[in-house]
Amino acid sequence: MRAVKTWFRAGLILAVTATLGVGGITAPPAAVAALSRPIAAAASAEAGPSDSDRLKVLRLWQFGGPATRQDAAAALAGTETDVTRFLTSQRATDVSIDRSVQVSRLMSAGGVATRSAAQQALDAGTDDSLSAFLDTGWEVPYGIDLSVRVSQVMSAGGAQVKQAGQEALDAGTDDALKSFLQSDWQIPFEIDQTVKVSRAMSGGGPEVKKAGQQALDAGTVDALNQFLGVDLPVAQARDAETTSIAQLEPVSMS
Repeated sequence: MRAVKTWFRAGLILAVTATLGVGGITAPPAAVAALSRPIAAAASAEAGPSDSDRLKVLRLWQFGGPATRQDAAAALAGTETDVTRFLTSQRATDVSIDRSVQVSRLMSAGGVATRSAAQQALDAGTDDSLSAFLDTGWEVPYGIDLSVRVSQVMSAGGAQVKQAGQEALDAGTDDALKSFLQSDWQIPFEIDQTVKVSRAMSGGGPEVKKAGQQALDAGTVDALNQFLGVDLPVAQARDAETTSIAQLEPVSMS
């Protein structure tokens, strides 16, 4: 039984997030800015007129994306010809590659709308389209994905979760949607689970009532989910067994 409880507890977070649809969108604005900042810096980084070409390459190595850093490091380890070739020809190609990589990363972290917008930027095949997406093009699709995810959580949740989700949608801001998806769903979810436990108790037999009360007394979401997912069917089976025995007793006495 302990193994069953351990399994259930370990799977609780996965079950709740999968059922309610919480999580999945892992590219909030701060993360997007962090992803695109190095590439923007590498694309615009220009040393002063008195700086040497090697110093320019060093700055690109410091602020560039993976492709830029790799080729900048090779140039720094090479000759002056290698440095010049990197600055005049390789740099632009590397920046474009780095932009494509970052767009792809945002695709994998985003929802349907974000993935669609990112794919369009990649399909366009130009630096301008990639830059436009990384600068601001992700914002509207990201907001759409947040709204969709909140709606999915609402459809899977109980009355309280639906109410909290609607309030987030009505607020009309990405911050409100993110706040709901990150944590604001939790208390409404606990209330909904408590209501489910109480309803099960009201329609159940002695064993169901006993197990349900223990879950309520524990006062944790884990206990409520443990009851609804594991203890309830066990208690119902025990109540059914007790009823069957009680029905058979008059027959055996006769």
